[in-house]
Amino acid sequence: MPSLGVQVIKKKQFRNERSPFSSKSRKGTFLALAVALVGLSVSVAMYFIVEHREENHLRSELNMRVQERVMAIQRDALYSLTMVSSLAAFYQAYSEVTPDEFHVFTQPLLNQNGCLHALGLNPVVAAADLAAYEAKKQIEGYSDYTVREKSLSGKLVPVRSRSEYVPVGLIAPYEKNKKALGYDVSSEPIRREAIVRAIKTLRPSATGPINLVQEEAGQKGFLFIVPIVKKEVAPGDFAVDQLAIGVFQIGNLIEHAITSLSNVGIDFDVTELGLAGELMTIHEHRSESKPGRKAILYKEKFSVTSTVELGGRHWTFMGWPTSDFVRGFLTNTPAHVLVCGALFTFAVFVYLMLLNDLNNRFLSSEEKFRLLSENIHGVFWIMGPHAQEIHYISPSFKRLFGFEPEEAYANPRVFMKAIHPEDRKRVVDAFNALSYGIDFHEEWRVVLPSGEIRWMLSHGFPVIRGIGDVEHIVGLASD
Repeated sequence: MPSLGVQVIKKKQFRNERSPFSSKSRKGTFLALAVALVGLSVSVAMYFIVEHREENHLRSELNMRVQERVMAIQRDALYSLTMVSSLAAFYQAYSEVTPDEFHVFTQPLLNQNGCLHALGLNPVVAAADLAAYEAKKQIEGYSDYTVREKSLSGKLVPVRSRSEYVPVGLIAPYEKNKKALGYDVSSEPIRREAIVRAIKTLRPSATGPINLVQEEAGQKGFLFIVPIVKKEVAPGDFAVDQLAIGVFQIGNLIEHAITSLSNVGIDFDVTELGLAGELMTIHEHRSESKPGRKAILYKEKFSVTSTVELGGRHWTFMGWPTSDFVRGFLTNTPAHVLVCGALFTFAVFVYLMLLNDLNNRFLSSEEKFRLLSENIHGVFWIMGPHAQEIHYISPSFKRLFGFEPEEAYANPRVFMKAIHPEDRKRVVDAFNALSYGIDFHEEWRVVLPSGEIRWMLSHGFPVIRGIGDVEHIVGLASD
C-alpha cells in the first residue's frame, strides 16, 4: 500500500522570504497610531474651540458691563456739570448776588446731586484789586478772610505776588468746606491749567486729579470750571470776571454712578494722564479686599478699556472680571470635551490594535497553512457539505490527477473522471457517504491523460457542527 509522503522544506528556501503578514502588521499599527494622532488632534482642537467660544461670550458680556459703567459715569458727570452751569447762568443773569442768595440758590442743587461735594464762586481778581477784594469779603461777614495758597509743606499761607488771583469767594455747603474759603485755585498748576483753558475757550473745563484743600483724608478730587461772561470788551472778545466751580470727589462720583448697576463681577481702575504725561490711577474699585493670583491673570487676559470725556479731560476706564463673574462663563466643558475625546480615541486605538493582533494571528495561521498545503506531497482539499463547491485544493492536484486546480474549482467532481472504471463506483459511493458524516478511507487507481495508472490512498473527514450537520469536508490524497 502506498504511504503518505510529505515533502521536506529546506530552511534556505524561506530564509530570505519576506513574511507577507509582517508588512500588513506594520500597516495596521501605523493605521492605529494615525487614528490615535488624529483623534487626539481633534480632541485638542475641540477643547480650544469650546474654550474660545466661552471666552468670547465672557468678553462680550464683560464689554457690555464695562460700557454700562462708563455711560453711567458719563451721565452723572454731565448731570453734575449742569448743576455748575446753572450756577454760572444764575450769576450771569444778575448784576449782583448776595452771599445769602448764593446759599439759597445752591442748596437745592446740592440736595439733588449726591456726588456734588461743593459749589463755589471764584472771582478773577487783579493784583491791584486784591486788598480791596479782601476788605469787601471781611465786610460781608468773613472777618478773617484772606487770599491764600499752599506752601511746600502743605500749609495755607498768604499768596505771593502775581498779576492775577482766582480765590474761592463763596462756597456751599459752608461748614464742611470753609477751610477752602479764600484759597487761590490759580496758585496750583493743575487747577491753573483748567482755568486758563476755560477762560480761553469760554467752555466748561475739568481739572486733572487734585488734593482737595478741604479734605484731610487725601481722597483725590477734581473741579468742573464754568466761565461767567459779564461783558464784551471788544467785538468777539469777552471778559471773564468770575468762575462757577463744582467740587467733586472722584471716588464718590464713580461709585455713586454705578450704584444702580450690579456691583458683582467687575473690578476696575480709572486712570488719567497728568500734565507731565505720567499715567495716574485716580480710582480703584475692588470686589475683594485681597485679590489673588487669578484676579491678576483675569486682568491681564480679559481686561476691557474705554474712555470717559469730562470737560476736556479723558479718564481711561479699565475693567476686568472677578472670579465669581468668570465662573458664570468659563465652565469645565472644554476639559470634559478633551477628556472624552481622549478616552474615545484611546478606546478606538485599543480596538484597532486588538483587531490588528487578531488579523496578524489569522495571517500567521494562513501563512502556515499555505506552506503546509503547497509543500505536502499529496493533495489536500476542503469542500462544501455536499461536495458541490471546493473551498481549497492544493497545487499538487495537477501532478496527481492531471487536471488544473481551476478545473476542480469550476467542477468539484472533475477528479472522478480520472478514477479507474473498476474502482469508480466504490470510490464514488464512499465519497458521497462523507455528506452523511461517514469517514472516507479508500485505496484506488487513477488513470492519467498519458495513460499511466497510479495507485492513490485517500482519506476524507466530515466536519460536523451543531446538532450533527456536516459543515465542511476535508481530505488528503497521495500516491
